[in-house]
Amino acid sequence: MKLKSLILCAVLSASALILSGCGGGGDDGYYDDDYAFTVSAVVDDRPVSGSVAPGASRTLELSAGESFELTTTGPVDWTVIIGGQEIAGAGNTIIYGGVTIQELFRSSTRFAAATSRRSPLPGPVTLALVARSRANPQQSVTIQVRITN
Repeated sequence: MKLKSLILCAVLSASALILSGCGGGGDDGYYDDDYAFTVSAVVDDRPVSGSVAPGASRTLELSAGESFELTTTGPVDWTVIIGGQEIAGAGNTIIYGGVTIQELFRSSTRFAAATSRRSPLPGPVTLALVARSRANPQQSVTIQVRITN
């Protein structure tokens, strides 16, 4: 019985040493493609050609009164920035520079908003939406939304 216990202990110790050598190491700056995502855009039900990958940005041009939707291929956290201020929370209605931006929907793979104005805008209004990967927070895509009359 003592020999069986000794052999079992030796096998378990060897297994532990072998398994400890795989995975779980430090950050070497390499990220698997499985963590990559892209962002696609639609403005007023019209798809915008091409998608945007992490590290890149895109500017959407739209007129006040149009809506936009962003869709990702992987789960992200959305950050809305307007006038240099980060807007926290979901379901916001923001009035800035004469334009009203109403958030319609936010999930880990989708963001949608509608815009409107009561009078002509004095100038373009720009907001930024940052989609940051939940799998790898170092990967992000920035979408600038430029709203004009």
